[in-house]
Amino acid sequence: MSYRLFFLLAAFSLSIIVFILATRRRPSRLLVLLTAFSLTAAGQSSSGILDASRAIDWSQAGVVGGVPSGSWTQCGSTIAAGASASTIQAAIEACSANHYVQLGAGTFNLSTGLRLDKSNVVLRGMGANQTKLVFSGATGCFYGGATICISSDVTTYGNSQNPNTGRQGGTNAASWSSGYSQGTTSITLSNVGSTGITNGQYIYLDQANETSPTSGLFICDTTNCSIEGGSPGQTTNGVNHSQLQVVKVTGGCSSKCTGAGPFNVTITPLYGKNWSSSKTPTAWWPLSTVQYSGVENLSLDLASSGLSDNGSAVNIFNSANSWVSGVAILHGSRAGVWIMLGAHNTIQNSYFYQTLDSASQSYGIEEDLATDNLVVNNIMQQVTAPLQGGSQFGNTFAYNYMINHYQNQSANCMYPAEVTHDAGAEYNLWEGNFAEDMEADIVHGSAGLNTAYRNQFTGYELGKTCTTIGIFFDPYNRYENAVGNVIGTPGITTAYDDSTNPSQAANEEAMVFVLNQPHGNIGADPLVAQTLLRWGNYDNVSGAARWCGNSSNSGWSTTCRSKSEVPTGVSGYPNAVPSFGDTAIGQQPMTASFHYSSAPSWWPTGKPWPPIGPEVTNGNVGQCTTGSYAGMFATSSSQCAGGSFSAHANGGHANSIPAMDCFFSLGGPPDGSGSALSFNASSCYASSSTTTSTGPGTPTGLTATVE
Repeated sequence: MSYRLFFLLAAFSLSIIVFILATRRRPSRLLVLLTAFSLTAAGQSSSGILDASRAIDWSQAGVVGGVPSGSWTQCGSTIAAGASASTIQAAIEACSANHYVQLGAGTFNLSTGLRLDKSNVVLRGMGANQTKLVFSGATGCFYGGATICISSDVTTYGNSQNPNTGRQGGTNAASWSSGYSQGTTSITLSNVGSTGITNGQYIYLDQANETSPTSGLFICDTTNCSIEGGSPGQTTNGVNHSQLQVVKVTGGCSSKCTGAGPFNVTITPLYGKNWSSSKTPTAWWPLSTVQYSGVENLSLDLASSGLSDNGSAVNIFNSANSWVSGVAILHGSRAGVWIMLGAHNTIQNSYFYQTLDSASQSYGIEEDLATDNLVVNNIMQQVTAPLQGGSQFGNTFAYNYMINHYQNQSANCMYPAEVTHDAGAEYNLWEGNFAEDMEADIVHGSAGLNTAYRNQFTGYELGKTCTTIGIFFDPYNRYENAVGNVIGTPGITTAYDDSTNPSQAANEEAMVFVLNQPHGNIGADPLVAQTLLRWGNYDNVSGAARWCGNSSNSGWSTTCRSKSEVPTGVSGYPNAVPSFGDTAIGQQPMTASFHYSSAPSWWPTGKPWPPIGPEVTNGNVGQCTTGSYAGMFATSSSQCAGGSFSAHANGGHANSIPAMDCFFSLGGPPDGSGSALSFNASSCYASSSTTTSTGPGTPTGLTATVE
């Protein structure tokens, strides 16, 4: 029996599954002050690299206009340590718009969780290493509850709690009768439920999954196209709707739209080109949406919360433009932060340490049925699966440092950070992250059209020999993009992939890419490799950046072995040979970022921008070559604990990112072992003109806009 299949069966036997989301077990394959981020700059276009059908405008991710609470006013007096949960909750409820509740330094032992159920209200501490919330209970929120619930509607979830919501003809639903083209901002809705739609409201657009595999991109979660089935989404006539985009209504309903219609509604742009009238497209919405609510500059300890793997530290549910910033989450439950049915939320400048179970369902940040969220500049240490992508659509994960994916069920195997774990994960961007690996799996269904840009994927965790892979795409994860990444660990990663050179398949555990392997009951899918765009990635096996478009590209006959890695001729979503990146033949370098138009204001002065990529030289990320941390990446010999250090690892194509610098400055070791660090975002990322101090500066003159 394969290890992956064994673990799947073992994990299944751990519990009796009674709720559809509880089945989502992983098989073996596996501030700064809240005010710290200034306004997000518009990202540079991916034109000339990605075909328009494979990309979106990722600069729109995160809180619209940036986190606004820097100019807000404290409501009431500072609450001293030792206060009860009821005292804090009462202060939250007493706050008016654009105010924050201030908690003092010290420890708050709370017997229940807290609710942020009002818009434009923040819960703020004095710093994550000063204001400490220790929970022995939780509050009701989506699914298993949370220690902090950001939601004013915890019942509207299309697949379960509220039978009148999200169904055709429901009080909170409408028929989506036209307007399906990629990029459109105009749709037609009819039979609008009695709660109605008004301008400024966020609504959810979805469509039915396919029920069996097809020859191109398809979204399917039945057992013939997934290992376990059960992706989230509303269910109509027995079919899940896992492809969901959250959009904002910007026009057409100045007076409430309700009734038969039809109504011509203006929305923020529609992503994707596979929307279809034949797939029962539907619009639906929550009873209410919390906006501009946040948690800042404190720590949450869930070790005694009793949540197990059912809930989350912070649950952002039916919320938009909300945030978590400068927060330390210790021993998170199912998730440290779980975003379910939300848009334009931001998780930034925070620290995640371990999970309660350290098992198959133990995540750092999980997103389901969520759009345009931004996860940026976070540290995740000893978190089993640091980023868990459910049925997510058009989100950005950028400049996060993830180390030691600790788990206790299969000590020899490395768990992945995942861009897809459910059907319908599309158009998500991973940029500038330092991670051990990245996976798009087939556990709960098919996905595609996600982009990994300028990341460092090590493909290794100290002492692990199982699933030590840089990037692996499971069957039915088609039309993915891997561009400008630095992949592998010298001395560990010894084979390139299992597709262009099938004879290397026996070396799967030490590969740069795994693209053509079965997983559970799903057989190998050659279309994964055939539809994948690879361009400008450096790996230590090739010893070069690979420009494998056609014979005019450098390294075509040597590095590329005359085999293209650009899917110019595939049906559905072809990609031309990029016109940026291969500077040896006269092309311009690739754009620095798909999210930022230039180095963001919080980027340290003097730190190279972009930090990672094929044109980066003499990068400061090196490798411990002997000693306790042999094989691990570091930035100085002092971090190698007496072992030797080799500078400019992987051709010098990677510099440290601010989150990595913060981790090392706090004493974190290169393998991510040890106890929780004393994290305080405002000191770790203090504004400075030096290259050693990293992180966002505090914006001024910001005001909140209530939408």
